[in-house]
Amino acid sequence: MCQILDEWIEIYENDNIPLPASISGKKYSGKFQLRVDSYLHKALAIKAMQSNESLNSFCGKILRKTILKANNSMKSEW
Repeated sequence: MCQILDEWIEIYENDNIPLPASISGKKYSGKFQLRVDSYLHKALAIKAMQSNESLNSFCGKILRKTILKANNSMKSEW
């Protein structure tokens, strides 16, 4: 992993592309605005009601599961 990171840094430097800003010390509020089409909004609202959850909690749960699943599948590829 470190070798890959070093290679990307070298590519950025060779192409005079600035490296992305560090996020290690950044604080996050836990809020962000997400725009979706009206059909998806309605479908999510229905699923949230069926689960007896708020739309916010339901979407947070789905995002959390998706990220954890993606992280676990990436680990298995290493």
